[in-house]
Amino acid sequence: MSERALDPTIVDAYLGAVDWLRSILGRSEVAVAWPERSAVADYTVGGIAAHAVHGVLWLEQLLKDPEPAGLRRVTIATTACRRRCAPPQRRSRWRVPRR
Repeated sequence: MSERALDPTIVDAYLGAVDWLRSILGRSEVAVAWPERSAVADYTVGGIAAHAVHGVLWLEQLLKDPEPAGLRRVTIATTACRRRCAPPQRRSRWRVPRR
């Protein structure tokens, strides 16, 4: 499905962001604050850090793995419409016996 190689500028920007993230997460004041509340609701500083690291690791693995066979291209509109445009399925929570 690949049509082109990644632009080296984009790869460099990504790697630069990873280095920046590493430098931030390695700071002692960040490590001390991991159990504290962050600026993001319901996340600690450590939770935000873990979320960021998981994204980096996931993308690195995605780029290393061979491309899966049999994929088809879908647009955001197709995916969003499938979820939002389909008629709602009405199911009653309560089963009422038929008479």
